[in-house]
Amino acid sequence: MPELEELVVSFPEGSETLRVVPSGGDRYRLEDSSFVGDLFYGDVVEIARQPDGTSVFTKLVSRSGLKITSAFLSAATQDSPGLQAILDRVMSLGGNWERAFGGFLIVHLPPDAPMDVEGELKALTKGEA
Repeated sequence: MPELEELVVSFPEGSETLRVVPSGGDRYRLEDSSFVGDLFYGDVVEIARQPDGTSVFTKLVSRSGLKITSAFLSAATQDSPGLQAILDRVMSLGGNWERAFGGFLIVHLPPDAPMDVEGELKALTKGEA
């Protein structure tokens, strides 16, 4: 099984560090979503590794096909047992999740997963000011 790598990837808009799994040649499967490029966990991309050691995004090969839901969460919600239960369920359904910038949550679910992440997050945060 190919090893997970961390690459600093350059885009026209800037650079960021992404975790990737080599998929052959210049192709990589993303293990993180990009905040510089319009790319998400599970997408397959081409990244050109330069002789100087830098890596440059060249194109999107294929989307992951996962449903993506994102939300900003309060500190109270981030630390709640209810959120952990939601995230555990996401994983049990074959999905994945990421947290960034402290309170930004991105959830990735298979298209046929029987879960309304947005609705569950709204119910969890109901009553917060």
